[in-house]
Amino acid sequence: MVVKSATKKKLMDMLVPEEHAHKLADDRKWDDVKILTADQIKEYCEVDAETATKIHNIITGANSSVRESGDNSATTSVRMKRASRRRRTAKAVQSLEIYDKDKKLNSYEDEFAGEAVFQSIAAAAESLNVPLTQQTIHDLTSAVFEREMTKLTKKTS
Repeated sequence: MVVKSATKKKLMDMLVPEEHAHKLADDRKWDDVKILTADQIKEYCEVDAETATKIHNIITGANSSVRESGDNSATTSVRMKRASRRRRTAKAVQSLEIYDKDKKLNSYEDEFAGEAVFQSIAAAAESLNVPLTQQTIHDLTSAVFEREMTKLTKKTS
């Protein structure tokens, strides 16, 4: 048979021991479990009458509300005061700046900017009139350092 996990979980949340919850949820939905009698619970769970009655009381206690139990005790109602609403002050409206990619890239200070290799790559790109971004120069400098070179020289033929 198949154990209905939602039924088993509900029973276990109500503090019914896991082995009894497992047996009661075996191929039963919650609606089927809540109408079981103490004798049926005793038979399905293979327990004594006292334990079956306790489990039955737990299940029926979860189904009955205060009105159904006939409890005529006085109820206390608490009313919460409404908190006064805060007035919101108008915030200053500021227009958005237009995103300028080149300005943003130039605003970054590169960690290699003070290195001779970085400056020589930037100077070579400028003298050859090759537009390189700061990121490209950074990547080239990083590659030079990975090769454990400390300075660059012009290629001789």
